[in-house]
Parts: sequence; C-alpha cells; structure tokens
Amino acid sequence: MKPKKVITLLSIFCCLISYGQQSIRVNYAFLYKGSPEQKNYRTCMDMMLDFSMNESVFYSEASFLHDSLSRHACDEYGNVINEEEWSKVNGLSNSSFNHTYHISFSNMTYDVYRKYMSNVFLGENGILSFPEWTISEETNELFGYSVRKATAQYMGRNWTVWFTEEIPVPGGPWLLWGCPGLIVFAIDEDKLFNFYILGEQEIAKNRWPYLKEYYARANSQVQHLSIKEEEAIKCRAERDFEYHIQLLGGMPGGVLRDRDGNAIKTPSLSFEPLIPESYWKKK
Repeated sequence: MKPKKVITLLSIFCCLISYGQQSIRVNYAFLYKGSPEQKNYRTCMDMMLDFSMNESVFYSEASFLHDSLSRHACDEYGNVINEEEWSKVNGLSNSSFNHTYHISFSNMTYDVYRKYMSNVFLGENGILSFPEWTISEETNELFGYSVRKATAQYMGRNWTVWFTEEIPVPGGPWLLWGCPGLIVFAIDEDKLFNFYILGEQEIAKNRWPYLKEYYARANSQVQHLSIKEEEAIKCRAERDFEYHIQLLGGMPGGVLRDRDGNAIKTPSLSFEPLIPESYWKKK
C-alpha cells in the first residue's frame, strides 16, 4: 500500500486542543557528525523538550542546571559569592549543544538563543513552517513505544521520523514537529543527525521562563538578529577557532601558545548545521 499524506495543520491544532493545558518533558539523545566523512557520532545525552499547548522549548539539561546553580554561586556580574555552590557548578559536565530553541505555536514562530560568556546572540521570529509529513503504513516497536513512520522534506533536509500515538503530542526534538503523536526517533537522509527518546514525564510547567531570564541577565549583551544571521554566526563560530575564542572573551588576533610558549596552530574544525547553508541561499 502506498504511503499517503494524512496530516493537516487543522488536525494538529485539534491535537493541541485535545491535549489541553498539560505539559510534558522529554529527554532525547542527540547524535551528530561534523562532516559526512566522519565515522563516529558525537553524542549529547541531556537534550530536553518541554512541550505545552502554546509553546515548546528545546535545550540542554546540563546548561540549565549550570545556570540554576550559578544563580546561587555568583552575583549578576559573574563574581563567585558562594564557594560551595560554585564547586557544584564545576562538577557538571559541559554540553556541546549550547543553543536553545523556543517555539510559539500561537504565533507560528521560533527564536534561537546562544550565549558566549556575556554575548547573547538572539535569532528572532523564524517562521515555523508546517512539515508536510507523509505517513507510511509501516509500524514498529521502538524504545518501548508502538510507532509509525513518517517522512518529510523540512528545513533543507529529508527527515525520517517514528512517532507514537500513545502520547498525542505533536512535538519532537529540535524544530521537528507536526506528527499526530510524539516523535521518538528522527534521522536525516544523510545520516548526519539523529535523535532518540530516553524518557518522558508530565510536568506542571516548562522551564522557558527561567531560560529566558538567563539570557536576559544584567551582564548580558544581547544582539538581536534574524534567524539567517544567527545561523551564519553559529557556523563561523563552530568552524573558526580564533573567532570562537574571541566570542568567549579572548583577544582578536591573539596567538595561542602552549606551556612552553610555543605558538599553537589554530585547529581546522568541521561543522554541519542542522539547517544546511544551501537552505538560506533561497531566503
């Protein structure tokens, strides 16, 4: 039997309404490669989706906990005022995923936040397009859930996802959304990125207010950008080591040296963004 399109934007909003005012937190693992040539994936095991009827937010749990503890350990200008709490901060693992994605279903827009020390880059008012998912008759059992397969060309890549109607939430990791059930696994056609569920729970409210406050703290220097501009800065920062150090407060044009004073050659970094750069050439 041929796969057929069965999802409309109206049906998704009906799903949102039927879900009501409940909120859910989903823990995902995120696996990614810096280039197609790389054999092994880098892994982030702490990615969180907080989903409610009007909005969702996708973020790193490690980054959230780091900020929560830092509030007690430091003043608003970053000075340590509580050594015991600061030792807890230092005990946290660093997440390699430092972006926060906030979706407003009311406005059908999304914002992207990234903080480098006191520099905050805010990509604003991205248009949240609706993925035209093609539902397959294929079913499976994944991670303890009964799932169905769906495919779509979305944000410049071809995605295959498996979703479960056992949890009638049209949400998923990153900016993936719009299936008639929670996305529990997603992978792009080039196998550069994949997400899979680690667990989920109902929550009283999402963490967005706390995350938003973190990016707007008194010492933050917020730069308001378009999504396209924010994506360009992200790609440069991930590939240009010197520029990355500069954003973290280092001196531009400075020479990195080892303990013996010898100059260190700036490393060449590979990076593939979730939204391919070719996508923005058409915008």
